[in-house]
Amino acid sequence: MPGKSKSVFIIAFFVTCLCIWGCTSEEEVQKPVINDSAITLIKPSENLIAPGISQTQLKEIVMVEITADSGNPDACYYIFRLASMYIAGVDIPVNKVQAGLWLQKAIDKGDSGSAVLLDILNKCETDNMAQCFTKNLQDYLQSKAAPDPGDARAMMYLAECYTMGLGTSKNEELYVSWTIKAAQSGDVYAMRCLGYNYFNGIELKTDNNPAIVWLEKAAKQGDIFAMDALGIIFAEGGTNSDDQARSIYWYEQKIDQLTMLADKGDANAMYKLGQSYLLGRCVDKDLAISDQWFKKAADIYLPMAQKDNLGAMLCMSCMYNNGWGVNVDKVQGRFWTDKVAQLTKVASFKDYTDLLLKEMTPDQLQQGQ
Repeated sequence: MPGKSKSVFIIAFFVTCLCIWGCTSEEEVQKPVINDSAITLIKPSENLIAPGISQTQLKEIVMVEITADSGNPDACYYIFRLASMYIAGVDIPVNKVQAGLWLQKAIDKGDSGSAVLLDILNKCETDNMAQCFTKNLQDYLQSKAAPDPGDARAMMYLAECYTMGLGTSKNEELYVSWTIKAAQSGDVYAMRCLGYNYFNGIELKTDNNPAIVWLEKAAKQGDIFAMDALGIIFAEGGTNSDDQARSIYWYEQKIDQLTMLADKGDANAMYKLGQSYLLGRCVDKDLAISDQWFKKAADIYLPMAQKDNLGAMLCMSCMYNNGWGVNVDKVQGRFWTDKVAQLTKVASFKDYTDLLLKEMTPDQLQQGQ
């Protein structure tokens, strides 16, 4: 494939990441609930009010709110990242109980890897908990002659520990090593990460062949992100009719998967279908069908936004400002964005609110107060 396809894919993937977080979120919005009368789960947004929180950590927290109760296959990784913040005390106080509750949340979603993590966490004292956690996790995995169920996911969690520097120095070589082990042991998320990294030359030498191999392995197990990546790779970098056919095939697989999930009530999939038909990506552009899917997603997002869910607020702001599934309403758009800015105290949201103000009439400004 021509080299230019790499830059196209890098840009497309970066844009996808931006769309996952913020008002154009493609993930389903739900509020996590722990059914335990004795211990209540701290709502992630309550931690956002603390001054000095970084936008990177804000992104992770918002992603947890967006994905914690959805069918998103990456939800457990976002849950792990929030748990790791409590383990290491990143921008929030160290809290072993809260870390354990979040890991239990992932276990309740069927994540066997989090069961391994919770067992290791319970054996660590609060002092130097992050160092104890990462060291014991690595010792456990290295002691196994053959992986047990859940170990593949635990391997990928260990890889994340090294890329985040959780209780240890950041080490990209160990991140790559454990990601490869996790992928070889069957973890779909690890397969996709390897595909991305090989294609973009991130921590690995750029190589198209293993990139496509690993992305196809993930896609064949239903990974929508991998399907989309393959569609982009073959569409933008294809040099013959076979490449174009493969691009169409993976795009069709993505739409089929999204439609199946949306028909089951998955708002995440509804939102993605709305975007696909709006942009004419993977399907013929159809504004009527796009609007239908956005309306269904809005019916789920709005009640959640009204309950102070950050991800839902961001989605509703974007929907109102663009008229996606709802009538264009700059007042409502400004209202939801301003509320997120007040809760998070993050400058980028304030800048976006200021931008909206310039587009509003005096009457709209008065209504939005």
